[in-house]
Amino acid sequence: MTKLECHVTECASNAENSCCRNDIKISGPCACGCEQTCCASFMPKPEGAQNAAYSQHPNPNMPVACSADSCVHNESGQCAAPRICVSNCAGRTGTMDATQCASFSAQ
Repeated sequence: MTKLECHVTECASNAENSCCRNDIKISGPCACGCEQTCCASFMPKPEGAQNAAYSQHPNPNMPVACSADSCVHNESGQCAAPRICVSNCAGRTGTMDATQCASFSAQ
């Protein structure tokens, strides 16, 4: 399992800089850099919502599916990094395309 840290506070699944889902997917099949990846599991937080979706319990250790084929951590479609960070892209927030896997490392 990968230890996941998430700084995308606009996501409905985020609580305490962690994710409350059972698993996530990082997308970026043609990525050459982290800005070309995104968290495909991103869900916008509804207006006025304060609580995380799914559960209130952050899940820092979870399976992370990954389609970033050129990342050194991608092993048969799963992230093998011991720790990853999902963050906002510079200057963008609120959408899946505004997220990135900051731990992406090109082969």
